[in-house]
Amino acid sequence: MPTAARIQASRSGIAIADGASIGSLVFELAPTKTGEQPKTEIIGIGAVLQATNDFLTIARVLPGGGAAAVGLRAGDAILRVDGIPVAELGMSAAIERIRGPEGSVVALTVRRVLDGSVGEVAVPRVPFSY
Repeated sequence: MPTAARIQASRSGIAIADGASIGSLVFELAPTKTGEQPKTEIIGIGAVLQATNDFLTIARVLPGGGAAAVGLRAGDAILRVDGIPVAELGMSAAIERIRGPEGSVVALTVRRVLDGSVGEVAVPRVPFSY
């Protein structure tokens, strides 16, 4: 299995050993009710992020996510993820580090938009829909 496919499979919770084959997979999707819009459920901190210079800016905090639970706000800047500067990680790798298993916590060093203070906050990863 190519490396990209192996990585994607491991992120989905499906473990596939190098050189192994698991055969066909069937994914059952929950039907939507009449008039209901489909939703995507993911596990993360519940924030929309954008790259800004050497950090990530929170563009929007989603209700029900870990970011909302710990008081993060739109405009807050994420400077480090688990102690590693976002500038070293790059946007894609920083976002991958922010994502993780449900119930786990990610340590973010944040500069607050309201007063410019910098501090570390532990943000829980929870399932949320958008």
